[in-house]
Amino acid sequence: MRVSTRFYAFLREMTGRDSDTLTLDEGSTIVDFLKAVREKYGASLASIFGVDGVLRTGFAVALNGDNVERGEWGRTVLRDGDTVVILPPIAGGLPE
Repeated sequence: MRVSTRFYAFLREMTGRDSDTLTLDEGSTIVDFLKAVREKYGASLASIFGVDGVLRTGFAVALNGDNVERGEWGRTVLRDGDTVVILPPIAGGLPE
């Protein structure tokens, strides 16, 4: 299935892109999406992921325009055509 994403603020600068489309397996979750983003953009986005590979605190994820709580990422199954966006911290900058 194909899932779209957009890059905002400094994430756009880090990736050099406004948007992208990723191909994921049926039944993939937001956690799988984040793993695919991490694998595709590796060093470009390394600073937004912790050493454990998890998106750093302060970032949020929206699915089709609605915020998804961090505890739901592993249970939120994506569908073909969904749009998932990593939202940078509101204050701007990367968390320490």
